[in-house]
Amino acid sequence: MTLLGLDVGTAACKGLLLDPGEGITGTARRDYPLSFPAPGRVELDPGLVWDAVRDVVGELAARAGAAGRPVRALTFSVSCDEAVAVDAEGRALGPCIMALDTRSSAEAERFERTVGRRRIYELTGLPVHAMFPLVRLLWLREHEPALFRRTARFLAWHEYLALRLGLEPVGDPSVAARTLAYDIRARAWSDELLAAAGLRASLFARVQPSGTAIGELPAAAAGTLGLGAGVRLVTGGMDQSMAALGSGAIEPGAAMVGTGTWQAVTVVAEAPILTEAMLASGFAFGPHIAPDRYAAMATNASGGSLLRWARDVFAPGEPYERLLPDRFERPTDLLVLPHFEGSVSPWMDPASRGAIVGLDLATGRQELLQAIIEGVTFELRENLERMEAGGLAIRDLRATGGGARSTAWLQLKADATGRPVSTVNIGEPGAFAAACLAGVGAGVFASVAEPIARFVRTTATYEPRPPMAAAYGERFARYRRLYPALSGLDRPTRRGRAGAAPPGPTPGR
Repeated sequence: MTLLGLDVGTAACKGLLLDPGEGITGTARRDYPLSFPAPGRVELDPGLVWDAVRDVVGELAARAGAAGRPVRALTFSVSCDEAVAVDAEGRALGPCIMALDTRSSAEAERFERTVGRRRIYELTGLPVHAMFPLVRLLWLREHEPALFRRTARFLAWHEYLALRLGLEPVGDPSVAARTLAYDIRARAWSDELLAAAGLRASLFARVQPSGTAIGELPAAAAGTLGLGAGVRLVTGGMDQSMAALGSGAIEPGAAMVGTGTWQAVTVVAEAPILTEAMLASGFAFGPHIAPDRYAAMATNASGGSLLRWARDVFAPGEPYERLLPDRFERPTDLLVLPHFEGSVSPWMDPASRGAIVGLDLATGRQELLQAIIEGVTFELRENLERMEAGGLAIRDLRATGGGARSTAWLQLKADATGRPVSTVNIGEPGAFAAACLAGVGAGVFASVAEPIARFVRTTATYEPRPPMAAAYGERFARYRRLYPALSGLDRPTRRGRAGAAPPGPTPGR
């Protein structure tokens, strides 16, 4: 018997097979393209996502069947902040508006004025932004009224996929909490916010705890996917919290930093801390996948994307492993403000742009690449220190994503933040967490903590080197003055706020 976990992101569907006794036995992946139909608009065809899910499940089901261990249950980890409009027959009414899309900024601002920035944060744990599904519905009502009238449900990816599989579209608290319509303390759709928006609760899916069995796949759907009879679909969760869970972050104080295209940090908390200081820094709170826990989230709109930019400009086609050493031996003399895609947490300034300070004729490619990584890591440190100042305890930091494959970057994270940074043995923590929840819903595991304790192991810990940590401490003090000094001087002249990046988790999307 095997459990199947699926991670549906903005660029790919990744799948993982988990044997409850042996561990991970197989993985698969299918990519799909985003479309950019107009400036500021980013969309994804739900049919492409369904095709990728079908192919990944089919490949892994065939492997499991050939090994004599057929799939018993499956679960999704999903990119949040997005929803698919479907009609009364469950058919998608068009492409999904993706989180990076900025078309509904005006509706977000109006809704914030109507309800109040502070009140929305108290209820939802979210800073208001154009990307959230409630705001997308307001945009559809205003600009696509015919499509809005035909919209029977507005479904997150795992809810839409459940519908495609012939089951009720059931959601979970972690994804519901990213709609701007969910009361994270009451764990229910907010009548107050829905009334203010003029929307009906029936547009959204019923919510059940992560790890709840929704039902068995109908024979036709199972056959389409290459699965046998009796396979259960189980509720999953949002990608950021799922990746944190899959890296072993269950107890309060455990934190995960995922460095993919962007860099995002998730800290497990006992309760949300919805203060003005946390709101000003753009920290989002929502239910964690683990029961009776919350997740605090901060996002840097930079990470691998910025390193890729530098590689493409200064060393086109060069493999990253040839560009970065095994470790950096001294800090650079440069300061990089990594706002090439705007700022999310902690400065909350999507119109901010990047800067490189301290260049001279002796500056080389290697120093510049290191300085970019330093800038991204200083943003991480700023977020961590503001979270702790706001009352969050952070006792350990686990690294995941593409950035966790670079020993130089891992050691620099430890040196520049002054904290130990650990890696784990799970390469796809989101899909792994989904497989663990599938086991909970199938009755294989008593709780999600059971497989996490059984299979997740620390593979390495990078300790801060005292001389480097001291040197980076001095540079960080200078770095903190960089954004205030440049603010107002770096406003974009061509794209304006249309190129702004949204405040949300995109670890490795």
